[in-house]
Amino acid sequence: MSSFFLYPNSVRLRSGGEGRRLDFKAWLLAQRRQACITQRELARKCGLSPGYLALLESGLAEPPPLKTCKRLARALGANWAEAGPIALAGRLGTWLKREGLSQVSKSEILEIAKRLLSEGKDVSA
Repeated sequence: MSSFFLYPNSVRLRSGGEGRRLDFKAWLLAQRRQACITQRELARKCGLSPGYLALLESGLAEPPPLKTCKRLARALGANWAEAGPIALAGRLGTWLKREGLSQVSKSEILEIAKRLLSEGKDVSA
C-alpha cells in the first residue's frame, strides 16, 4: 500500500527550489501545541470526539470537511487562509487518486485548492 493512502493529506509544495512538506496532520498538531491545549480540550471546543482528533493528528483520517477545519482554526486562533487549502488539497488528492488521476502533482492539487477557496463562497461553521 502506498504512503499516499496511509497519509492522504500529505502535500509537497516546492517553492524557491526547496521542498517543504505541507500536511494537515502536521499543521493541526503544531497549532494545537502552540495553543497549549490538549486534544480533549480542542475536541470539546469544536464539537468533535477526542478519538477523531487523534486520528486527524496521526494522519490516519483524511482532513475533515471545510466547515470542521474552519472550526478547528478558530478554536486554535490559527490562520484559516493557511489551513483551508491544506485541508482541501488533502481531500482532493485522495479523491483524484481513487479516480485514477494520479498524474496530477501534489503542488498542482494545492494550487487548485487555493484557487477554489479564493473563488468560492464562505464556508463559515
